[in-house]
Formats: sequence, C-alpha cells, structure tokens
Amino acid sequence: FEFNDDIFDCRHLYWMLEQGMEIALEIFVRLHEYVLQMSVVKYWLTEVRMIVNLTKENFNAETAQGVILVDFWATWCGPCQKQGSILAESENALSALNVKIGKVNVDEQPELAAQFEVSVIPTLLVIRDGEVEKQVTGLHNFVAIKELLDI
Repeated sequence: FEFNDDIFDCRHLYWMLEQGMEIALEIFVRLHEYVLQMSVVKYWLTEVRMIVNLTKENFNAETAQGVILVDFWATWCGPCQKQGSILAESENALSALNVKIGKVNVDEQPELAAQFEVSVIPTLLVIRDGEVEKQVTGLHNFVAIKELLDI
C-alpha cells in the first residue's frame, strides 16, 4: 500500500475494522507510519494511545471510564510475551475503536493479581466504566480480542 498527499478518508478503514477484516489493521498501521514520517496533519486519525502500565496506585483511575482491555502477564511467561506482541500490533486499531490497553505485571503487582483472582497467565479482563465485564485466560488473537470486546 502506498499513500500520497491526497486526502485519505479513514471511515471505510474503520468500517473494515468493525467487520473483522484483518487487512484493515495492516492498512491502518501503514497509514499511521506514513503520517508520522511525512508529518502530514490533514489525515483524519484517532489519537494513538500508549499501552498503560497498571499498578495498584493508578488502576482505579485508569479503568474508571471507558473500555480498557487489561492484560495480566509476567516476563518469564512465553504465551504472555506473544499476547503482548498481539496487543502491541493491535494498539492502533483498538485505540481507533476507543479501547485502551492496560498491562499488569503479576510479579510486580501481586495485589492486583490477587484482587482479580488471577492464577493463570496470560489473563485478559474487559473493564467498562470501572466494572469487569469479562475475564478469560490463554492466548487470544486480534479476532478473538474483538469478539471478547463485542466490537
């Protein structure tokens, strides 16, 4: 995919993302890279959010409003590393859908792991406006994450 200085309308791209078309994620990432490289500001893009490191100090504030996908993980966990890569690759697409991503290192935040009864990692939580809606364990690809989020 190549982009030039013409206006690119992202509405179709967001529709493709909503339909679960994985090619849309690749297009979105390439478009985002192009915009960053060219410092072009006329493209309509949703603000890219960083993946938030969650601790017992910031957890309530970060999860109080909106939708956040929380990943409980550890550095020594192979499947957790893969899940982290999937989330990093999905960050722009999820941000465009108004979903934040938060990560909780269970070794550094055992109180949070205990609070949510996390005994298997990776564990994903969907939190909407401060309330846990879903909790699943195991490795999940982008399509499974979208289904988990009901988007």
